[in-house]
Amino acid sequence: MIYSLHYFFDWILEIMTTDTRLFHYVIRLDKKDSAFFYFQLEANEGLCFYSTLPFNPHEQFRDIDLKGDLKLQTQVEHILAQMEKKFPIHYKTYEVLSF
Repeated sequence: MIYSLHYFFDWILEIMTTDTRLFHYVIRLDKKDSAFFYFQLEANEGLCFYSTLPFNPHEQFRDIDLKGDLKLQTQVEHILAQMEKKFPIHYKTYEVLSF
């Protein structure tokens, strides 16, 4: 019993000392560029979670919600910077979420 409690407390301590913050972006890009943008995110699987925010089908833009581990933010920002060389990306939101 004491043996398993030792591992339990180690596990709790690890959770408490682990950085649980996420980066959060909401970006806007032209509808015509969104498929290529999604392709790039898929090609770099595991860097972030993303979803398209609700939109009117006649709108010519897409708002995309991006969230990921703060440790991977530099890699995601690199992808965003490379995409900005091909088409404009408008940043609507940037924040760090804590849990």
